[in-house]
Amino acid sequence: MKAIIMAGGAGSRLRPLTCGRPKPIVPIMNKPVMAHIIELLKKNGITEIGVTLQYLPEKIENMFGDGSEYGVHMEYFIEDSPLGTAGSVKNAEEFLDDTFVVISGDALTDIDLTKAINFHKSKNTLCTLILKEVAVPLEYGIVVTDENGKITRFLEKPSWGEVFSNLANTGIYILEPKALSYFEKNKKFDFSQDLFPLLMNEGNDLYGYTTEEYWCDVGDIGSYIQSHIDILDKKVCVNLNETVDKKGIYIGKNVDIDPTAVITAPAVIGDNCKIGKNVQIQEYTVLGENTVVDDNSIIKRSIVWPNTHIGSNARISAGILCYGNNLKSNVSILEEAVIGDECQIKDRAVIKSGVKIWPNKIIQTATSVNESIIWGTKVSRTLFGKSGITGEMNVEITPEYVSKLGLAYASILKPGSKLSVSSDNSIAASLLKTSVLAGMASSGVETYDLGHTMLPVVRNVINFFGIDGGIHISLEAQNEDKIRIMFLDNKGINIARGVERKIENIFVTGEFRRVNVEKIKGTSVLENYNYFYMQNLLNTLQVDAIRAKGLKVVVGKCDNFVYEMLEKILRDLNCTIINARRESNNETFALMSQKVTSNSTDLGIVISDDAESMTLIDNKGRIIAGDLYTALLSIISVKLNVASEIVVPVTATQVMEEIAEKYNTKVVRTKTAQQEHMSKLMASSSAEAKKNFILNYDAIAATAKILDCIAREDISVSDMIESIPEFHLIKKDIECPWNAKGKVMRELTQNNGNNKMELYEGVKIHHDKGWVLVLPDADEPVCTIYTEGTSVEIAEELSNMYVEKIQSIIQ
Repeated sequence: MKAIIMAGGAGSRLRPLTCGRPKPIVPIMNKPVMAHIIELLKKNGITEIGVTLQYLPEKIENMFGDGSEYGVHMEYFIEDSPLGTAGSVKNAEEFLDDTFVVISGDALTDIDLTKAINFHKSKNTLCTLILKEVAVPLEYGIVVTDENGKITRFLEKPSWGEVFSNLANTGIYILEPKALSYFEKNKKFDFSQDLFPLLMNEGNDLYGYTTEEYWCDVGDIGSYIQSHIDILDKKVCVNLNETVDKKGIYIGKNVDIDPTAVITAPAVIGDNCKIGKNVQIQEYTVLGENTVVDDNSIIKRSIVWPNTHIGSNARISAGILCYGNNLKSNVSILEEAVIGDECQIKDRAVIKSGVKIWPNKIIQTATSVNESIIWGTKVSRTLFGKSGITGEMNVEITPEYVSKLGLAYASILKPGSKLSVSSDNSIAASLLKTSVLAGMASSGVETYDLGHTMLPVVRNVINFFGIDGGIHISLEAQNEDKIRIMFLDNKGINIARGVERKIENIFVTGEFRRVNVEKIKGTSVLENYNYFYMQNLLNTLQVDAIRAKGLKVVVGKCDNFVYEMLEKILRDLNCTIINARRESNNETFALMSQKVTSNSTDLGIVISDDAESMTLIDNKGRIIAGDLYTALLSIISVKLNVASEIVVPVTATQVMEEIAEKYNTKVVRTKTAQQEHMSKLMASSSAEAKKNFILNYDAIAATAKILDCIAREDISVSDMIESIPEFHLIKKDIECPWNAKGKVMRELTQNNGNNKMELYEGVKIHHDKGWVLVLPDADEPVCTIYTEGTSVEIAEELSNMYVEKIQSIIQ
């Protein structure tokens, strides 16, 4: 008899317990939950065990090895992508040559598998499901059987109106190998949703074996705590590492307990623990090995993982402390609070009920934490992404959350500094703007409400009025359920990464600066700044030359406010506007191209909702976007003498060097982060630097500058486009787990042959007929591959070659 342990789960509902570890190695009673399953299998005479893995597989392999420590033999089967419960077992089909048991690696049970196997064999069936009566079946798959145990119906997570049975599917199955022949390998397939209904439809009788023994799906924090209580109450029979004394206290080896300490049964004290003077370890407390509890502390109904230090006079009530936590003196952890790995909780800190703190956080002295500290609900590594902070309204981004963001930004500046807040014209962004202003003001800075406007205008206003920084809030263009929050410095550009880290640190530690009532300043409302913005822009143009040309522009889809601003400027420049806003969108430009050519216009434009970027249609109807648009802006910048050098990201085409040589200038390459590019553009405080910046990050201004170039140089956009050498650039994303990114980059740098290599950002490798740049993504578990070749075929060949290389490294 063999068994398959399904151990691929990430356990997202158990976070922060499962941050950095797969769910099957979360400890229950100082032993990985999967170890209890292995011991159960061995107890029932099953010693040949296959394990299906998907999430952090190496952690499980390293912990259990070949299984010899447990007196069994184990083999591992890793999924490259999720295959579903049945699909993952199918992946181990070569291992299964007779009747076998399938069992989850993250449940706790003492079910008598031998009885279940005998039942299965007596029914001569392909599959037997082990079932358990539950009081509230809403969170389980339920099964309906007849009086002989024959299954008649399945239902996943029913509503109360659909509860036809209280028999829950435990996820433990006894199968014949033939059952796996009903579907293909490497296909996502689920037992309860796909395979079992298929088997029944094919005329196979399936059976349910109902057990009265213990089974618990350790799926959330509540069930995790309950599983410990049930073990201590002897509701489930498992092997513990510790030895129980007459009082019902389980004590490990080399334990040092002060004579004045009081331990109340049932409780567990792991190996090498040290308990100080007058400590109280109350009922249902479990201490992991190497835990130190200093004098006068009281711990009740709590689970403490190994290598944790609890300072003196601490009070921990029904909390969970993960590995390696360090609690200083007089710390209080209240009911159902969970502290992730290796946090520091400093003196007199209070962690309120239900709070969850993700790993590696520092809670400062005397801080009261009443909401979870996650750094975003996606558990991202920082608050900030590639471009500001984004999240779902009233889920990740709430009024309370943004108030703290405003307070954190204000706290890193001197009291009396000036900060602006603005938003687009959406109701959600306007609401959040009010909260940000309140948070900022409480820190003693002067605040300026810019009302509803667009981001390029805000950048201009900050520069023009000498404001020290600002926050702009808007809906995400591609997902209007999401909010985007941009932080700007005193130049109006995105704040540097170092400033982001300061804000993050204050936000997480709670070290906000709050001032007395008399030092709180009112909010000023700036007016007429849109007029100043337009006048400043017009002052940089040869207005008379543009007016004399009588240029025609097709305007595609854009935000209403953006269109109003654009229309005023184009009217002032004597341009004819052909409105195609209802006939175009950001995905299809066929109608725009037709409008441009049929009306003999000079230009077509589609501006993004944030007004920072746009797509052009030249006078011949060609779509100008991406690197081609970047190259066009570079030509315009040197033609109008607004830049002494061409500043582009490291991902830009090598054609930029040819353009620079033609115009007797040079190329400066920056990292891909928007802030890096902005910072280099604004490296000097000259008027030319500001003009070059707005050409790149203000679509309305860029439109005006393009018209200026057409008029000054008496040249069409198509002429400029046709002067750009042909290039072939490909961009691909490839999935790459977070923990594999470092390995990928190392392997690429070490095994690139004799090819020239650049390590400015990512790994850029030059080949005879092109180059490749591999960049790990900052926000997602992917690597981005940029390739350029002397032909499309060569670029594609290079791209495919590096996709294969990366996939090989990951495997």
